[in-house]
Amino acid sequence: MTEPVLDNNLSNALSHLDSGQFEQAETIFRTILAKYPLHHEAMHNLGLSLYKQGQTNKALTWMKRAIVLSPHHSHYHSNLGIVIQSQGPDFYQEALKHYADSLQEDFTVPKIHIRVAGIQGALADWERASVGYLRALFLNPESDPAKEGLKSLEGRGITALRPVDYRKMGRVLFRQNRWQLAEQCFKNALVLQPEHSKTLTYLGETYFASFQYVQARECFLRVLKIEPDNVAVLLSLGNSYKRLLDRGAAIKTYEQVISQHPENAMAHHNLAVTYAELGNDDIAEKHLLKAVAIQPDYAEAQYSLALNKLIHGDFKQGLVGYEWRWKTAGEKAQPFYDGPLWDGTPFPGKTLLIH
Repeated sequence: MTEPVLDNNLSNALSHLDSGQFEQAETIFRTILAKYPLHHEAMHNLGLSLYKQGQTNKALTWMKRAIVLSPHHSHYHSNLGIVIQSQGPDFYQEALKHYADSLQEDFTVPKIHIRVAGIQGALADWERASVGYLRALFLNPESDPAKEGLKSLEGRGITALRPVDYRKMGRVLFRQNRWQLAEQCFKNALVLQPEHSKTLTYLGETYFASFQYVQARECFLRVLKIEPDNVAVLLSLGNSYKRLLDRGAAIKTYEQVISQHPENAMAHHNLAVTYAELGNDDIAEKHLLKAVAIQPDYAEAQYSLALNKLIHGDFKQGLVGYEWRWKTAGEKAQPFYDGPLWDGTPFPGKTLLIH
């Protein structure tokens, strides 16, 4: 089965599934799996086809296999939760677990919050039920099912999200890179609880992550009026200055942290990088050496030190240290090479391929 044939078969099977032709969909999904036994999308949808035909146990087997192969698909977890929930109240807690897993992957699906709220209401957990409906309304203010669900809880639970609810939502959305929604959550929390230092910090981090460095700086300055010795926020403020190219203010901020906490490896590293950007490589190297002496496994500092050495022609030590790049935050896994790697030593008469 070629890739175009596979794509066509998958499309046809999904079309049958969507139009209620479950047996035809099942047949095609099984055909795909006979050729591609680890095709998790076919597994998941075969499970849905079987569920629609009343074969719940077989459906669960296939859907769980799909999640083992591909655990980060939000709808795999939510659909599995629906199938499990359909088995009755004894299975509600298990369904809730899968809905939670789904929301950890994608928090922005109102219908999952509504399903969670429905179960919590059935379990007489009125507060969590109302929070679920309110979360759905935050994401979609026009959701009739959420409005009806909240109305059914009148006199029970809560009627509006609290600062802590917005903070929790904001943190999940932040981790999912949903900057705009996270920003709105933290702003809503601050309306209800002004100058709350943790919320201001979260909002500043969200601004920084979404490249809004001026707003990030202002948030961190507001936090420091409340908690002047907050080291993490001082570092974040320094990073904001650095991104705004106000390197003098960045240096002053990092040096403030070091004066209070001489063994803060991150402050030494960030200060070093700022000096390097100004061309002061000797000062940069001094602070990089201090950072790796304090924390030898600090990948970013080791990597920056290696770059500094490479810039100054120390290829042997620089290339050894350059391997730390694979351990820095956000870097992909190191690729596999089956050929010899250059270690920086001379190789007369040979050619180096740089790829």
